[in-house]
Amino acid sequence: MDNAETLHIAYQELKEITGFFSDECLLGCGTFGKVYKGRNKDGHEIAVKLLRQTMDLDGSAFTREFNNLIKLKHPNIVRLVGFCSEDEKVIIECDGKPVTATDMHRALCFEYLQNGSLEKHLYEEHQGFDWQQRYTIIKGLCMGLKYLHMELESPIQHLDLKPENILLDNNMLPKIADFGLSRLLGEENTKKTISPLGTL
Repeated sequence: MDNAETLHIAYQELKEITGFFSDECLLGCGTFGKVYKGRNKDGHEIAVKLLRQTMDLDGSAFTREFNNLIKLKHPNIVRLVGFCSEDEKVIIECDGKPVTATDMHRALCFEYLQNGSLEKHLYEEHQGFDWQQRYTIIKGLCMGLKYLHMELESPIQHLDLKPENILLDNNMLPKIADFGLSRLLGEENTKKTISPLGTL
């Protein structure tokens, strides 16, 4: 994780740049956690995905997922800009007695995209896309999916692609986001899923 070391953002810093994970900075909620808007030390706005503590994601599993995400470099894929993986010892009460527990803090930080999700724009009739914008969005999505499916050494299947997981930058260019349900597929693995995943 040599290239990852410089991208680590301390949990305390994440709290500070998101107003201590305030409702005013909340961008959205999903199956795997909440996303907050923050501004890093360089002054750039970022989206901080704070993963739920109930997830079965230890340090090594998180590191593997981070290493998968950091490799993704494409103009139509949301760019990972940082991460947090810290464990904190806390005292909690169990059966009336104080015990030591581990509070896990896991977060992924992505570039912030000013125009939000495609879903927001699909249902705003007064701000409909012209055909050139529609073509640009469709082509960008196709290019992003082609990259994930055909141009990586270990292809990635998103498995939950929907309008709210397609974000638009300030030029209305689409970027595929939220790889929470992605699965790395090696050549020996089948590409057919037999379990229900994603959004109903």
